[in-house]
Amino acid sequence: MEKVLFILCGGKGTRLGAITKKVPKPLIKLKGRAFILHLIKIYSPLFDRIVLLAGYKGKEFIKLKINKVDLKIEEKQLGTGGALIRIFEELPEQFFICNGDTFLWPLDLNEFIEFCENGKRTTLMLCEDEGKARGSVSITGNSVSEFKEKSGSENGLVYTGFCSIMKKDIIKWRARSKLSMEKEVFPTLAKECKLACYVGSSKIYDIGTHKGMQRFKELLNI
Repeated sequence: MEKVLFILCGGKGTRLGAITKKVPKPLIKLKGRAFILHLIKIYSPLFDRIVLLAGYKGKEFIKLKINKVDLKIEEKQLGTGGALIRIFEELPEQFFICNGDTFLWPLDLNEFIEFCENGKRTTLMLCEDEGKARGSVSITGNSVSEFKEKSGSENGLVYTGFCSIMKKDIIKWRARSKLSMEKEVFPTLAKECKLACYVGSSKIYDIGTHKGMQRFKELLNI
């Protein structure tokens, strides 16, 4: 089975103010290279194909021209799920998605990929972190029993932004244009007992804020 990773790159990055008025978040240069290139360097050896799902200033991504990396540009904001529904016919039966503004480290994706391919369920990668700005979850065994998008809770298990999706699990939404994975798809699948989880040990480095960007710069200096 071809392993395909879709990287969500459509956000406007409004929390970064003037920085993202010229370029989208994933193309912000950190240590001499666009942030998205740091992600691709880590992910490309593990996947047969990578697809960037761009929106805001999407044409800026055309300049990248990287082997094994395709680009899909949406003309208007469709949400994290809408970006996938837009290309529904092109989706494999199982695929992976991650956020284009988030770096996870340390990271052992081989174990996560094997877990997902063996389980054949839509699966979220979780870790221990602050839940204030991320999707927080409750779990029972290897299943997510409740998913809350940006709940504002204290430390606990949160969604890292990396997951495996079974195409059959999102077919009910294929007639939609705008759709949010975090606000609609994941909470629904959790209620239907169709959402699995994998608890990893990664730390989340989100460049969507100035503080998060500084944390990532410090990581590169280690």
